[in-house]
Amino acid sequence: MNVLFQHDFFTKISQAFLFLQKITLENFQSQNKKSDEDDQHLPIIEYSYLTELRLLDVHDDYIEQSLFHSKSVLPNNIFLSVQYDSIQSITNHFTREQTRINSVKIKHYFLAGLGQQHLSKDFYQYFPNLQSYNFSLTT
Repeated sequence: MNVLFQHDFFTKISQAFLFLQKITLENFQSQNKKSDEDDQHLPIIEYSYLTELRLLDVHDDYIEQSLFHSKSVLPNNIFLSVQYDSIQSITNHFTREQTRINSVKIKHYFLAGLGQQHLSKDFYQYFPNLQSYNFSLTT
């Protein structure tokens, strides 16, 4: 059984565990209370000490939850694990402004499912502080 993790769940986690350093999330079910209009009324989630965010086996909603600057604030120098197709889609082929602020803070990447694709120039421009990345060909 999958449990839906809504915005308020992540707010409570960030407030209850102020020094949280690593998050691994696995959930393929979409968030059912997802609306861009509602973002204005939701508190922004801050992960002040987070160093590692693993979002490999998740619905894209959870990646948006983490990368949209109107929903979350990530610290600098974070390590992100994510499916390449998901990050490419969520960032609108590395051009979306809503995810750019948090994406600039990513220093290390693990990209799953990159396959034989090459990382585009847009990828490197979108993640200017990226120091290293690893990838797997399969998901």
